[in-house]
Amino acid sequence: MQAYITAIVAATVASYVLGSLWYLWLGKSWRAAVGWNKQGSAYRPSPFELIVGLIGQLVMAIALSVLFTAIGAVGVLPAVTAAAAIWLGFILPTLATNVIFQRRSTTLIWQDGLHWLLILASQAVVLALLS
Repeated sequence: MQAYITAIVAATVASYVLGSLWYLWLGKSWRAAVGWNKQGSAYRPSPFELIVGLIGQLVMAIALSVLFTAIGAVGVLPAVTAAAAIWLGFILPTLATNVIFQRRSTTLIWQDGLHWLLILASQAVVLALLS
């Protein structure tokens, strides 16, 4: 049980850090895509937003771990393949639909979509290595 909890926590932390770095790297481009064109204005997430993001990634890590166990995905390649299938089959279509119906920049589909692929893949790798 201890190894299971360690794997879940490590996957959550790894994906959270990588996701944060992703949006730090996108910076201006992401702000423009969401319509925040103010010069020099930095986006500063609230503590509530940060906690919601962290809890969401914890829930994802738990769900991935349960799914990997259920389908017998043992090892990095099967775990990453399953994570990519989840992204392609569920995350990307949902995100694209939301962006299109909200009439937002289609750039967000790829900026946010690739973020979620990074999250799922990083969690899959960590879970495969530590489980």
